[in-house]
Amino acid sequence: MPPTTAPHASSSPASPVKGQPAPGECRAASPGAVTRSLAPPPTTSQATAMAQTLCMRLLTEGHVAAFAEAFELLGLGEDADHGGSGAGADGGSAHPVVEPDARAIARTKLRASPAHVQRLCVHLAAREDALLRTPPTANVVPPALYTATRTLALFLLEALPHAATEYARRALDLALAMRAVPPTPATPSTERASPATPAASVDPETAVLESQVTMADSLAMLDMHAEAIAQYKHALSIPEAVDRLVISAHRLVQAEERAGRWDMAAAQYLDVLACISPDHPRATQIDMELRQRLGLVRLNLGDLKTAETELGAFLDWAHTSPPPPVDPAKLAADIGAASLALAECREQAGDLETAAKVLTDYLDAAGSTDHDSTHTQRATVLLGNLLNRLDRVGHASELLATAQGDAAACQLGIARGAALFDEFLAAVNTSTRDVYAFMDQIHTRNAA
Repeated sequence: MPPTTAPHASSSPASPVKGQPAPGECRAASPGAVTRSLAPPPTTSQATAMAQTLCMRLLTEGHVAAFAEAFELLGLGEDADHGGSGAGADGGSAHPVVEPDARAIARTKLRASPAHVQRLCVHLAAREDALLRTPPTANVVPPALYTATRTLALFLLEALPHAATEYARRALDLALAMRAVPPTPATPSTERASPATPAASVDPETAVLESQVTMADSLAMLDMHAEAIAQYKHALSIPEAVDRLVISAHRLVQAEERAGRWDMAAAQYLDVLACISPDHPRATQIDMELRQRLGLVRLNLGDLKTAETELGAFLDWAHTSPPPPVDPAKLAADIGAASLALAECREQAGDLETAAKVLTDYLDAAGSTDHDSTHTQRATVLLGNLLNRLDRVGHASELLATAQGDAAACQLGIARGAALFDEFLAAVNTSTRDVYAFMDQIHTRNAA
């Protein structure tokens, strides 16, 4: 957690003195000035000036990474010949199309929408307005300054996460200072509202929790998931913090799994399980979903007994048809993965009968309502393999007759070949003439 600092202190030599504007800084001297900035959406040239102001503000505060990110995103480094069209020399887009995720959408808005840039600068101006209204000798953080800082961080979160991280860190410092020295009730002379951040009472403890979540969100957007989890853990009383902690934990575990560090993956899941409070509205769902993933990790570690326990607990819960917000398609996929893993546990333990029963029960329950055909196809092939090994080739042939794919065809060939081999042995044990007659029969059958 960042240390508690004075409300406006900054370690950066480029940071402005409280109440004094920095070079190129977007400044609202009064609520009326901010109101005028909310006039009709600006033209492209006006939006460019706003973008330049934002970048200068980030640079003069010493946020070099955030400045570079904003400078590139807002197109300030493009050649003037490109104009406002964003077209490259070859007539194509100067900014290649990216996947339509939340961050890409937010970046597109900042790149293409002057009104969106204006809203960003309104939030920046509101924070500057709050700074101007804070006396230089004040030792208490005004709630409006904290609110404006955190609001700006939230606005920047998806499009400019480096900048969001810097303002989230400042909001957290302000919240910690508010908790150390609680502010007095606001009065009209000292705490006037601005259009972007209306004046409101702020509970210092709530402010600390909210700013920790915002700080964690910005770190997660930068793929700094270990650092994000550390911040989320300070705000576990907020359900959304727990939900996002789980998402960051999944990202970390995926990296551990790709590297084959299954012990680290298991430790991460156990750590997250300890963070789930029974008071969380989705405590049972989160717990069971984590246990399913932990069971898969335990299987890869060779800990079959623990893997069976975790996977069995998940399947018992999943088969109770949990109500929304559980996603039926995701639940079907998770049931399929857990059933396959549980069958593998029994197979590795040498219990082929129980392994076959697990897969049979899964396929019977899935039926025509299964939303994840990948798992059902794989379960069909594995069950066919088990039935062949259990010498139930007739059942295996029936099961695999309509299955798709090379693996299913291979198991089907084994099943049918086993039956033919029995017929061949019977012919051999009768007479040589019967052997030739059997071979002619097989040739005729295959030719047909």
